[in-house]
This record gives sequence, structure tokens and C-alpha cells, in this order.
Amino acid sequence: HVNTWLYKNFHSHHHQLLIPYAYGALYNHPVEGLVLDTVGGLVAMYGGMMSCSTAAWLMNFATIKTVLDHCGYVFPVNPLHDC
Repeated sequence: HVNTWLYKNFHSHHHQLLIPYAYGALYNHPVEGLVLDTVGGLVAMYGGMMSCSTAAWLMNFATIKTVLDHCGYVFPVNPLHDC
């Protein structure tokens, strides 16, 4: 949200959902998804020398955290919220 050009051309796609719901956090521009999700995951996997199963756990954790961060609720105990 800081860089106006990136926000306008890529990230604003994420905010165009007509019905907001937590899984909408995963709705993004294809370029944003490729660069941040795919390339970011590959860098984490190979940079961290992870096995495929460890990388799968990381991607699942990242997806769950993204959905929880966008759900709109503040749970009394949520250790993932401040990660």
C-alpha cells in the first residue's frame, strides 16, 4: 500500500472483490501472485534448503496465516496474528 504505482497497477486487484471474505486474501493480480507467491516460495524453499514436504508445510502455514489475517476477527488467543 506504500508504493502508489505498484498498488494501482497490481495490488488493487486484491481489493476489487465485491463480497469480502477471508479467502479473498488469496485473490490477487497474476503478476503479484507469480512474483510474491511462486518466486517467494521457491526462494524460501531453495534458500532454506527445504525438502519438498517441509516446503509444503511452509506454504500451507503461509496460506492459513494469510486467511486468518484477512478474516476480520481478532481472536483472544491467536499466536499467528503477530508473526
